[in-house]
Amino acid sequence: MTIVGKQVSAQTQTPSKASKTPPTFLTLPQVQDYLGIKSRKTVLKYIRKGDLQAFKLGGTRWRLALADVDAFINSGRKPKVQR
Repeated sequence: MTIVGKQVSAQTQTPSKASKTPPTFLTLPQVQDYLGIKSRKTVLKYIRKGDLQAFKLGGTRWRLALADVDAFINSGRKPKVQR
């Protein structure tokens, strides 16, 4: 493609899928996938015990910052969930 006497490749016009950045905030199902946890209740226990930082949007919609989830992973501490 030529624009004003300069050639522009089609690749520079469309962003690649690999360059997409992850969302800043994650939903509970996204956090479950990210941490490899099957139960929503387990993630909610981590939030209630203070192991994961989260905020609530309305009734049951939770959001967790990706940086906080990464900090939880990198902390190396055992979750304080009681059974």
